[in-house]
Amino acid sequence: MAKHFAKTGLSEKYIDEVIDGIENPKEIYSTKDINGAISRCYFTDYLNPQKTSERLCIFARNDIITAYHMKKDKIKKLKEGGRFIWKK
Repeated sequence: MAKHFAKTGLSEKYIDEVIDGIENPKEIYSTKDINGAISRCYFTDYLNPQKTSERLCIFARNDIITAYHMKKDKIKKLKEGGRFIWKK
């Protein structure tokens, strides 16, 4: 994963935040997308450097990991529609 991120030009700090977000998340939920695919969502306390109103959220489905900065209202909606798994 880290090699792929490095090739895209993302900073090492961002790679570290994604890895730490999976290893030490704030909360974990199980969520479904519009097609019914189930993912595990790792919510973190990491802020978007460009928009501090957004936090880093990491989604894992099978062997695919994606990470997005999301606004609080979107995070709240995901939590309400998801299934709670764990909280720090």
